[in-house]
Amino acid sequence: MDTTYIPIEPDRPWVEAGGIPFNHPQDVHVGFDGYIYIADTDNDRIVKLDQVGNFIDQYGGVKRPSSVSQDRLFRLLATGGNTIYKKGTQDKEFIPIYVAKDIYDTIIVTPEDTVVTYDTIFVTPDSIVIDTDTVIVPAVFYVDTVVTNYEGIAPNPLPFSGYAEYYACDFTRSEITKFLFYEPSTLYDLGPAIPTGYELGKTAYPLGIFTYLTPTGFNLIFSQFLSYYSVQLLNGEDFSPVIPRTDSSNIYWQGTFGQAEDVVVDEYGNIFVVDTEKNSVIKFSENGVKILSFGSQGTKGKEFQNPMGIAYSSKIVYVADTGNNRILRFMLSTDIPR
Repeated sequence: MDTTYIPIEPDRPWVEAGGIPFNHPQDVHVGFDGYIYIADTDNDRIVKLDQVGNFIDQYGGVKRPSSVSQDRLFRLLATGGNTIYKKGTQDKEFIPIYVAKDIYDTIIVTPEDTVVTYDTIFVTPDSIVIDTDTVIVPAVFYVDTVVTNYEGIAPNPLPFSGYAEYYACDFTRSEITKFLFYEPSTLYDLGPAIPTGYELGKTAYPLGIFTYLTPTGFNLIFSQFLSYYSVQLLNGEDFSPVIPRTDSSNIYWQGTFGQAEDVVVDEYGNIFVVDTEKNSVIKFSENGVKILSFGSQGTKGKEFQNPMGIAYSSKIVYVADTGNNRILRFMLSTDIPR
C-alpha cells in the first residue's frame, strides 16, 4: 500500500552539473537510453547525467530550453520559445529544425462616435491590405504580433522506420501540434492533434506532455493552464479520453490543482503531476483517483519553490525544483530497502 515518498539524499540535492550551478531548470526527463536529461533554462544548455547524478555531458545550441525529451532512435528533442530543436547521436549540439510562424492580428483604432466599414482585412508580417467599402473617417490599423511559445514536446513512442512523430504543446495557439520528422532535419507541421477546446479531448494552453507504450499502442498525457480538466490522458490512436469523467475521477475535480505544470506515468499506470502553484507532487491511479501528495513551499528536502518538471524511472520520481535551482529525487517509503 502507498504511504509516502521520501527524499533520496536530502542533504545532497543535484544543484550543479559539470561544475556549473543550475539556473532555473524547467524540465527533467528520463530518456529511452536510461540517462537523465535536464533543461537548464537560463544556462542555455541541456545536461546529461546518469541516474545517480554523475555528470556525463552537456549540449548547447538551444536558447532558453523549456523542455527536453528523447525518441526511440535516441534523438534528443528540445523546445525553446518558438523553436523546436533536435540533437542526433552524432551531433555535438542541438540544431533548430522548426521555427513556428508568429500570429498576426489587427487592432482598429478610431475616434469616438465614428464608423469604419470594411469588407476584408488581410494581415501579413509586413503589411495590412484593406478591401474597404467606406471609411467615414481615417482609421488607424495596428499589427498585433504574438510570438509562438512551445512549452513541451514528446515523441510517439512506437518504433518507426525512416521517420518519427512528435507532439508539441503550442501554448500560444492553445493546441498540441503533431509533427512528422525525416532525417536529417526536416520537420513537417501536420496541424493540431489535440485542438483548442474546454472539454475532454481538447486543450486550453497546454504545458507538459508525456507519451508511453500500452499493450495496444500508446497513450498521451498532458497538463494545461486551464484549471478545468487540468490533466488529460488520451489514447494515442484517436485521442479519445482514457479516463472517463466520473465521481471517482478526482483528477478532473476543480481545486485538485493550483497549476498542473508537468506529468509522467510509471510502469503501473500511476500518474504523477507536479503542481507549481501548490509546490507539490500529486499521485493518481490509472483511473484518475488521487492516491497521495507531498511537498510544500520551502527549501528543505521535501519542499519546493515553483517546481516545473517531473520524470520517473525505476521507482524514483525526479522533480525539477525550478525556483530552488535544483533537481530532487524521491522514492516510495515502502520501496526503500530495509
